[in-house]
Amino acid sequence: MSRPHRASVFAMLAAVLAGCGGAATPSPPPAARLSGGQCLAALAGRGVDFEKIDDFGSGGGCGVAAAVELRQSTAGLNQMATLDCRLALTLNDYERRVVQPASQRFFGQQVARIHHFGAYACRGRSGAGGRLSEHAKGRAIDIAGFELADGTVVWVEHHWRGGGDRSRFLRTVSRGACDLFQVVLSPNHDADHHDHLHLDIGPWRLCDP
Repeated sequence: MSRPHRASVFAMLAAVLAGCGGAATPSPPPAARLSGGQCLAALAGRGVDFEKIDDFGSGGGCGVAAAVELRQSTAGLNQMATLDCRLALTLNDYERRVVQPASQRFFGQQVARIHHFGAYACRGRSGAGGRLSEHAKGRAIDIAGFELADGTVVWVEHHWRGGGDRSRFLRTVSRGACDLFQVVLSPNHDADHHDHLHLDIGPWRLCDP
């Protein structure tokens, strides 16, 4: 076996083993690796409605680098979100690649507005012994529902279970989020997430859609 061919076979084997689950942890999604300036340029280039605000922090570790206030991505938001630009860019990827195609598939129309409970919040993780939540860095958002163009709202709290297109849509966009976000937590995870999808781009990897 020639050396180039041997190297190619080893590379293929490594790729197969990496896809077998287990202890391997995927690298952060591409948007999370961008510098602040690169992210802002990419966000502006996509026509996202946002405003750059001053980065901020606190002595307790809370704060946002590359901070932006997001008003609208492909869909509007029910309230403005303060977050890290890299989360805003990942959210835009999520809408374009996962949410809008799923909405067309199940409902034949676009998602016009995303309802969320918030992004940045200076708080700790539940049951984590004081460890800060990714919300405290502006790297997480909690999505409560998806409002369609005709005004119908698909709520995580009300439509996650029970079957039907609304339930199937929610489960599809929850599973699809795992390709873009580092952590995805749904009502399947625990009672704290009974009414929202937690999506974040922090350093830890956990997909429980």
